[in-house]
Amino acid sequence: MKNLLLVLMIFLTLPVNAQESKFCHDPEISPLPLFIGSGDYDVEAESNRVSIKEIELAGYVAEPAAELSGLAWYDDTLFLLPQYPDRFASTTYGALFYIPKHEIFSAIDTDTGSSLMPERIDLHVADLSGIIPGFEGFESIVFVEQAVYMTIEASSPMRSYIISGTIDPDLSGIFLDTSTLQAIELGGAVPNASDESISYAGGKLLTFYEANGANISQNPVAHVLSENLDPETPISFPNIEYRVTDATKADEEGYFWIINYMYPGDEADYRPSVDTFSEISCVIPDPSGRVERLIELRYTENGIVSTDRTPIDLVLEDYDISRNWEGIARLDDRGFILATDRFPKTMLAFVQMPVHGCCSFPKALIPLYLKFISRIQMIRDVNSFFNTRNNGDSKTNFYTE
Repeated sequence: MKNLLLVLMIFLTLPVNAQESKFCHDPEISPLPLFIGSGDYDVEAESNRVSIKEIELAGYVAEPAAELSGLAWYDDTLFLLPQYPDRFASTTYGALFYIPKHEIFSAIDTDTGSSLMPERIDLHVADLSGIIPGFEGFESIVFVEQAVYMTIEASSPMRSYIISGTIDPDLSGIFLDTSTLQAIELGGAVPNASDESISYAGGKLLTFYEANGANISQNPVAHVLSENLDPETPISFPNIEYRVTDATKADEEGYFWIINYMYPGDEADYRPSVDTFSEISCVIPDPSGRVERLIELRYTENGIVSTDRTPIDLVLEDYDISRNWEGIARLDDRGFILATDRFPKTMLAFVQMPVHGCCSFPKALIPLYLKFISRIQMIRDVNSFFNTRNNGDSKTNFYTE
């Protein structure tokens, strides 16, 4: 223990090498690499991670049954796509939900404590479970003027589809045309993985397979379609370990962001290789293997490429909780709106765009730091075991002994 404390003291006193940290966020976001609580040994490895601000929801969308799977802007209105819109059927097939942008700004700029109540919009389409064998719901959405495009997942075996339709300008309904339904070739054979992300760049629709790691595919691709859903030649996509769960619409220069997520329980299916994006990040990897981050990419005629922007790693919850982020949308230049499905709950959140600066720790010491964190966590678990066994009558503090 004394050796580990010595490592920590050295770690905290070493100067930052500015040359190593040219890609890093502003350290004011989270300036300290470590905090150890005095009572319960709370360990926070949150250096340079970006916090979220939860936007409280009310109504049907706040329920786990909503299983939000995508976000997209139509003008100044944010649409929330449930994986199973038919769970909200009335006189039509189902429903999506939406929130005006000004209400989102109000929610993130004030602390009134009130919840947002998304409005409902009817979805008109034939029963897709009778058209697509193994239908498992909608996965992503994008608007191009009044046209709307959604990807669909199916199982046994795994398959992806894309469908298009239109939205009424007065938001009275969304109408999908089943004659436009197209199958999308999968980029691998990972269980429960499909093209979960859709973007729009350079007048083209782009869909991305969920698993693009080096051990899944040495040459992953993005599928390209015209606005009429005519398939075009796929283009290259970077090897990105873990899951790609949603994407924003690209800006005029082709830049867009994707969600990169990993739940440790999925490691056997995704077989992660070397995480190249962690090498340009100033974030200490989570010892349990969780990843919750945003990565900037760029569309070019020759393929999708990564940029020199630092990945935005989110502040994590308690060490045993993963937030399954399934939806992302840019919020002007201020940042992003994210949505989870139902793990750990249905959640809408704001993430501020970080300012780039320097690291708040020397990256060369990350391995020693992780060893320290691992030992602290082990002591924490042992201490918890004996506290439970003793029914709280005597608290053995293994950290201080």
